[in-house]
Amino acid sequence: FFSFVPMSHGASAIYILDSTGTVLISKDYRDDIDSYYATRFLDKILEQDDETPIFDADGVTYTYIRHKELYFLSLSIGNSNSAMIISFLHELLSVLQRNFNTVAKESILDNFVAIHELLDEVMDFGIPQVTEATALKRIMEVECHQLDYPEPPAITGPTGQNFVCTRGAYDIKYRKNEIFVDFIETIDMMISANGDVIHSNICGEVSVKALLSGIPEVRMQLNTKIPFTSPDGNLSIDIDDMSFHQCVHVRRWVDSNLIMFIPPTEPFTLLQYHITKPIKPLINVSSIIRKHRTRMEYMISLHSHYKNSVSAQNIVIHIPVPENALKPNLKASK
Repeated sequence: FFSFVPMSHGASAIYILDSTGTVLISKDYRDDIDSYYATRFLDKILEQDDETPIFDADGVTYTYIRHKELYFLSLSIGNSNSAMIISFLHELLSVLQRNFNTVAKESILDNFVAIHELLDEVMDFGIPQVTEATALKRIMEVECHQLDYPEPPAITGPTGQNFVCTRGAYDIKYRKNEIFVDFIETIDMMISANGDVIHSNICGEVSVKALLSGIPEVRMQLNTKIPFTSPDGNLSIDIDDMSFHQCVHVRRWVDSNLIMFIPPTEPFTLLQYHITKPIKPLINVSSIIRKHRTRMEYMISLHSHYKNSVSAQNIVIHIPVPENALKPNLKASK
């Protein structure tokens, strides 16, 4: 009788991603995992009950470490040696830190060729090879672009988790601390001739300008149930498809609907969202067209559906008319 113990595998592919989950650079060593799994990495993290550097999803083992706004990710299948992969990712980060002033998104993109050659040398078929600085000196002799600004300090939230601080300076002082928040929405709506809403889509964003001293931690509570009356009689509309700025602590939002962030010094878009559920139009436009032998008569009526305390400005209505129309006569009534 013979017993067979399967040999543990290494990494199938290595990826470096930014805080939005965009792949900055990658190296596929085994060609047995589709790159699609890397694009779903952040979604898989949010699905986990606890934050752990190693987890399985859809038959794929995700192993990663985080450095500021970057993720160093390894994907593997089967009996992978997770301890070896974690150690390799830390060693890879250490090699990059020895050659760049700052390991950030900009330095990764500026040194794409050098890093890609480095990934060819430090791992073979998913097994770590050489990570010593002296042995890799030949590769890193390729001209590297170094960032000349200091690395921002890690900001630790109440839960002990790090998130990205993008403030350009840390000793800023304002005589008066204040923050400006603007909600901007664009409504795209299609209405039938009898006034029924066929399709509606709301694209919104929250813009923030923070004039706050030091490194402030801002907390906002967002009501995702908007009180509004839709055509089907429902009194609330769900906000869906939300995307946050990289300074937002996403885990706190998932756990408690609390938006916690350290605002940049420049104005920025805190979040973007979409609403696809049909709603009543703010202004109804109805028209009656009468055709005569030598002229056409249009009767355009507007009906608003907002409170008297609210006023609309800069309303523009485009009325299509025949190309040979002459001498339009307009009459407006209150």
